[in-house]
Amino acid sequence: MALQERKEMGDNNNSTGTDVSQNMTIYINNLNEKIKIDELKTSLHAVFSQFGKILEILAFKTLKHKGQAWVIFEDVQSASKAIRQMQSFPFYDKPMVCMYVCMYVYC
Repeated sequence: MALQERKEMGDNNNSTGTDVSQNMTIYINNLNEKIKIDELKTSLHAVFSQFGKILEILAFKTLKHKGQAWVIFEDVQSASKAIRQMQSFPFYDKPMVCMYVCMYVYC
């Protein structure tokens, strides 16, 4: 489906102004790469659990995925609130960049 067709069907835009539908998974980048993965996941859970039930947190130590994480919430409302309130939040001395995960191949 073309981007224009998705817009006409009423896809929601996220707070960053891109054409990505709201969903339960948020992508976070600009994370401090020096933090160990276990500590990062624990800290992200502590910070984001205030917005709702977290199903899973994904973070990897591979070079391609350093400084990034994915938080999967139980519902869209929790993810939306987390993005709004945690955008640019200083986390280990770096401002987090939060957005919805793109659910389409062409994003």
